[in-house]
Amino acid sequence: MAEIHKGDIGTIFRLTIKDGGSLVDVSEAGSSEKFITFKKPSGKTVTVDAAFPNGEDGTQGRIEYITTTAGFLDEVGHWEMQAKLILALSAPSRDATLKSEIEAFHVKRNLD
Repeated sequence: MAEIHKGDIGTIFRLTIKDGGSLVDVSEAGSSEKFITFKKPSGKTVTVDAAFPNGEDGTQGRIEYITTTAGFLDEVGHWEMQAKLILALSAPSRDATLKSEIEAFHVKRNLD
């Protein structure tokens, strides 16, 4: 992951869902069923809607969130993130909830 600074805009956070080291096909997750939860250094959590990366359909097991506001990366320090997907399986009333591994990253300070 590239270096991240407080206040950055346009940073791409991409997570991959795996099971036992193998990619999980998450194409069954609808547009309102893909999320990434971020835990800030203060302990506050923020959950955002995620999407499949441009040109992908979910069979690659990846989802992403692109920061669009200056206020999102508002704390310097150790952050964590985790993907959550709700898959609608073919059998009635059979949804599956999948989560990724927790990944960490560091948001650096600025001089101004």
